[in-house]
Amino acid sequence: MEKNDGKNSLIGVITHTSHRISRSPIMTKMEATTKKQAYVLPPMKKMSLASHCLAFTLLFLLCGWYQLCIFVIFPLLLYFVYRGNQIAIFCLTVLVVASVVPLDHRPQRWFMYSWPWLCLRDYFDVEADISSIDLNKLKAKRHCFFEFPHGVFPMGQFLSASMIKELFGDEEMICGTGADIIFKFPILRHVFSMLGTRPVSRQNFKRIIDAGHHAAVVPGGIAEMYKISNEKETIYFKSRKSTVKLAIQLGTDIIPIYFFGNTRLFTVVGQSNGER
Repeated sequence: MEKNDGKNSLIGVITHTSHRISRSPIMTKMEATTKKQAYVLPPMKKMSLASHCLAFTLLFLLCGWYQLCIFVIFPLLLYFVYRGNQIAIFCLTVLVVASVVPLDHRPQRWFMYSWPWLCLRDYFDVEADISSIDLNKLKAKRHCFFEFPHGVFPMGQFLSASMIKELFGDEEMICGTGADIIFKFPILRHVFSMLGTRPVSRQNFKRIIDAGHHAAVVPGGIAEMYKISNEKETIYFKSRKSTVKLAIQLGTDIIPIYFFGNTRLFTVVGQSNGER
């Protein structure tokens, strides 16, 4: 399913994300109406060297933690465990236990609204537009946020958790859902659980709604990672309509969200046209 016409019928919340490394442009409502319209990059926000380094470090850990664990941390620990190193045995034991210990998926507001995420938001020049949402209706019942697109890494969705209080007030909470693989890796699984994120499933959707929170899902999932392009905005939704059925069965209204710039932050090696 392609989103090239810029019609507001598919947009509930619009978030703009600019990438400081690749210099990808921020897209607004008007600029999303045509993929050929020229756009001049706005000046980036000024950041201190310390803030810039912190944001870059967080970005590296968020996007590269899987590879770091698989190809560096665990092989090195196993090597030193084989050599009988007691510190390595202790560290490996801690990581293994951290990978299987039950998680408390209740959102931790002190963590969600902490300054490292604000720093990362400044790094990507994140902005949000919720003018199309009736906040009174939002507070009256629970909703399911459909978030598009996934991108190589759902940076817009991740950072939007730190904006909930600013956009909707302190009483509202939106808890996301993610792929099971996220919750297999130590430390990263704890980060997402503290944001209120749960493995995507019907049972977890119901748990979120029953807890009095709004639920969020990325219908395109991992398949949408390969629908990236610098020329057009594309989403993967036609074969994921079961999420709509689930939202209806839970008695929730649906609010679509589109994160412009999400597909432009990173690229897949050997693929540049958004097709697969």
